[in-house]
Amino acid sequence: MASIFGFLALEYGENFVPIFQEASIVLLEKTFVIVGIAYLITKARFFGEILDKKFTKKNIFLLIIIFGSLSVFANHTGADYLGANANVRDLAPMVGGLIAGPFVGVSVGIIGAIDRFLLGGPTYIPCTIATFLAGLFSGIIYILNKGKFVGVLYAVIFSAFYEIFHMISYDHSLRPCFYNS
Repeated sequence: MASIFGFLALEYGENFVPIFQEASIVLLEKTFVIVGIAYLITKARFFGEILDKKFTKKNIFLLIIIFGSLSVFANHTGADYLGANANVRDLAPMVGGLIAGPFVGVSVGIIGAIDRFLLGGPTYIPCTIATFLAGLFSGIIYILNKGKFVGVLYAVIFSAFYEIFHMISYDHSLRPCFYNS
């Protein structure tokens, strides 16, 4: 990460820090919106059923709609960062998969991926695939953990490693964005 920031600082000089700070603040705001909504969801009666592993068509459908909407929200409210749209779109399928398994994670990932695909742009293919994979991988973690939530610490570690994977996977797609100015 430090080498990436170093490269960007050299490439864009003193303009890099304000752009990075502004994008970080916007992303942090969006993350807080998603976390706030997720917190409200935890207070709903149907969420208790999910935690008790009493899955019904209704509560699974609600999770897919809520987290799918959050993924679309994140898609459209990202921060412009050096020509690319930085956002927290993958957070919703990750959380959906970690708390309710691969069906919810993959379904939410598909909703976010379709929306991202339709937006187009230089990074739409790797970002579309990455959104789907976020739901799939989190669902696999759910299965490997025998249907138990991994806990906040491991969820944060997973999301950090996943974002590194995501950045590596579309590194070549972002290069045109960095050199178009």
